[in-house]
This record gives sequence, C-alpha cells and structure tokens, in this order.
Amino acid sequence: MFKNLSDIIKIPLAVIAGIIIAAVFLLFFYEGLSLPIIGQVIDGRVARAEKAATADMVKQADLDTANGLLLKAQREAAFNASMARSAQQQASQAQSDLQTAMEKHDAAAAKDEAEHPDDGGRWSPADSDWRMRH
Repeated sequence: MFKNLSDIIKIPLAVIAGIIIAAVFLLFFYEGLSLPIIGQVIDGRVARAEKAATADMVKQADLDTANGLLLKAQREAAFNASMARSAQQQASQAQSDLQTAMEKHDAAAAKDEAEHPDDGGRWSPADSDWRMRH
C-alpha cells in the first residue's frame, strides 16, 4: 500500500506516525492510564508522585496528631501532679488538725476526769467493760 506513495508523502507520514507513537508513549509514561469506570490502570510518573506526596501528607498528619496527643498528655500529667501535691498538702494539714484536736480532746478528758472523780454519774471504763461482757 505504501509502495505506491511517493517519498514526499512517506517521509511526513513517518514523522507524524513517530510523533504520535512518541506522544502516546510519553502520555502513558508521564500520566499513566486512567479509565473512567475502572480508575487508574497504569501508574505514570504523576500518579507515583501523587501517591508519594499523599503518603507523606498522611505521615505528617499522623505525626502532628501524635504530637498533639503527647502535648495533651503532658499537660494533663502536669495538672494531675499539681493536684496531687495540693491533695498531699491538704492531707497533711488535715492530719495535723486531727492530731491537734485529739490532743485537745485528751487534755479535756484528763481535766474532766481529774475534776470529776468516779461518782457513778458517768460511764467509767470499768462500767463499759462490764456492759460489754453482759
């Protein structure tokens, strides 16, 4: 079929065919093949770069999330530590207040015992023991 054509027509046809073949090859190499229903069939340079970029974005987003969670945990730990110190101070204050109250009670009981000997109008330890046994 091409034997009958002259060289003046064959040369431009060959150049145009080469350009078309190179364009198709370049298109598949650079863009890949994406079909409307199926999706990306052949990954090209752009598709590979897109996957690498989105993978890095996902990694960065995961890293940012982890850093945020770490900072939140550190803030909560600092808050909990301050609350624990405050609770410890309140507990020691309550312990000292209890000790003071017990000393005052013991002193008042000793004073009351000294002022009012066992006259039968009060429960003595012996009376309490007798009542527990009977």
